[in-house]
Amino acid sequence: MKIGNCNRLDFKESDHKTAVITIDGRKLLDIIREIELPYAEEEGRLAKKEGVAEEDEDYSDLAGAYGHLSAKVLFDNLKTGISDCGSSHDERVYLFCCGDCGEIFCWTVSMKVRMDEHYVYWYDFKHEHRNWEYNLSYTFEKTAYEAALRKLGDLAKGQYITKSKPNRLRNLSICPLTPDPPEILRLKEEIRQFLREVDFQNDCIYAAWFTFDYNDVTYRMDNYALATDPARMWKAEGEITERLVQFGASNVLFWDRED
Repeated sequence: MKIGNCNRLDFKESDHKTAVITIDGRKLLDIIREIELPYAEEEGRLAKKEGVAEEDEDYSDLAGAYGHLSAKVLFDNLKTGISDCGSSHDERVYLFCCGDCGEIFCWTVSMKVRMDEHYVYWYDFKHEHRNWEYNLSYTFEKTAYEAALRKLGDLAKGQYITKSKPNRLRNLSICPLTPDPPEILRLKEEIRQFLREVDFQNDCIYAAWFTFDYNDVTYRMDNYALATDPARMWKAEGEITERLVQFGASNVLFWDRED
């Protein structure tokens, strides 16, 4: 069911306390699986033809082989990934995690989000490790989208309380739906450039993220790779913290998947 010409977004909590995305009454994961199935089957056919797969190996299992994210992670992904229509902001939003290991960057689908005065758009769906074409885009009425995010925020609130770190992400159910301001976007790009120079590609155990406060707002940045060598990891985190403090940020915290 659509509201006018717009799609209808909703979030439901699964039995495993993860957030299930539905669009127009259908699970997004089911939509993705349906699109991916022909690609996965063709990949299996070619693998068997080239002798790199057993004849009875079922490649159709690759289609939709994702797990749902926790409400807190999905909420943060959607909040930090949004941009104005005229913005050069290019951050991708990760929708699922790997169905086997649970890591976001192992096997996932991402997209971009932008908004204007009246609408929010989901577009440019992309698999992180396959050149599969999704040809998906969704348009949501902004007020209805904000209501759906508040519902997701309510699901997420209790999940931010951990034994090791305080609940710093304030009242998730009423956080405003706004893109990062230009100065934050520039800061994030500077840090991305630093991380590209560090390059943990061949020395990485898992992906993580960090948060910082600036002008009484908590911001998050994803795609920080933790090195297997603790000394390198701590040095990189120290340099990032120094840059953030020089910028005027405070309460810098580095998080891993267990947080």
